[in-house]
Amino acid sequence: MSLDLLVAQVRPHKGDYAANLTQVAGIFAQLDHLSPRPAVLVLPETALSGYFLEGGVREVARTAGAVAADLQAQYVSVGGTDAPTLDIVIGFYELYRDRMHNSALYATLNGPLPDGSTGVIVRHVHRKVFLPTYGVFDEGRFVEPGHQVVAFDTDYGRVAMLVCEDAWHNVTGLIAALDGAQIVYVVSASPARGTRGRGPATWSIGKT
Repeated sequence: MSLDLLVAQVRPHKGDYAANLTQVAGIFAQLDHLSPRPAVLVLPETALSGYFLEGGVREVARTAGAVAADLQAQYVSVGGTDAPTLDIVIGFYELYRDRMHNSALYATLNGPLPDGSTGVIVRHVHRKVFLPTYGVFDEGRFVEPGHQVVAFDTDYGRVAMLVCEDAWHNVTGLIAALDGAQIVYVVSASPARGTRGRGPATWSIGKT
C-alpha cells in the first residue's frame, strides 16, 4: 500500500499553546495545495509548546482529549466540515492523571464516528519512556516517564510512535516490531548546533 505523508519541521512559539495551534492551522490551510495531498501529517516533539520549558510545562500541559478536540476544531475551521480525513502525529506536553508527560498523539481528524457523523478519533498516545538527564537536558525533573511501547491499528497499517531519546534504545524498536508495527514514527526536537538564523516551517513530502 502506498502512503503519502508530510513531515513539517516547525519553530514553535515557546510556551504559547494558542499561537502554536494557530501555526498548525496554517499548515492545514496549505494541504489542499500539495500534490499529492498527504494522508498523514507529522509534526515534531512538543510542537504545541516548544522544548524545553522546565517548570513551565505545567502551564501548557493539556489532556490528549483536549488537544485532539483543539486540532479538530482548527482543521474544520480551515477546511470545513467536509474536509478530507487526515491523520496527524504531533508532540505535546500531556496532563494525564495529575501527572505530566512528554507525549505524542496519533489522531484522525474528520474521521467517521459510529453515529455517522465526522469528528476526531484518538488512535493512541505514546508517553516518552526514556527521559534524557545529560548535557542541557534534565527532563526527569519536570515530566514523568511513560512505561510502554505498543503498536496500534490505523487505516494505513499497524503503527508505533517513539519520542526522541526513545529511538536511541534498541529495545523500543524491537518491542514495536514484535507488536506488529509496520511504520514507526519518531518525533524529535533535538537542538541545532552551529547553524545561523531560523527560517519558517519546512516541508518534506514522502511516500512509503
